[in-house]
Amino acid sequence: MRFFAHDGKALHGPATVPELVALSGFDGDTLVCPVGASYSTNDGVVLVDYERCVGCAYCVQACPYATRFINPRNHMADKCTFCYHRITVGLPPACVLVCPSKARMYGNLEDSKDELQEILRRRRYMLLKPELGTNPKCYYLGLDLEVV
Repeated sequence: MRFFAHDGKALHGPATVPELVALSGFDGDTLVCPVGASYSTNDGVVLVDYERCVGCAYCVQACPYATRFINPRNHMADKCTFCYHRITVGLPPACVLVCPSKARMYGNLEDSKDELQEILRRRRYMLLKPELGTNPKCYYLGLDLEVV
């Protein structure tokens, strides 16, 4: 979770933005896995092979977005998979489907006719930590303030 600040001061009241998996194409968190349990699919989603994971947490430490964690139930690395089982059959991730305020969107950045492309063309958006050069694919709409 990231907190908003302006001119170095925290905003009044709670103001946070969920830090989602960035779908960045950054391989640092997959390269550090000593057993090859962390891998990137051809479409850029990073997954964990639970048959191979030994729970060393190297990938947790290497993730520049702090979105990985050790699952307390199975003691293995875990993270959002963008509901890979759903998106590979053309369905949106579950969080997009059930969000009552439609605050989450999902689309195809390669398809110029996709609704998400139109939204990104006409709305202001931010990427988290673009200075890292990881090429993130998770966009945040309407953030006016610096996310620290």
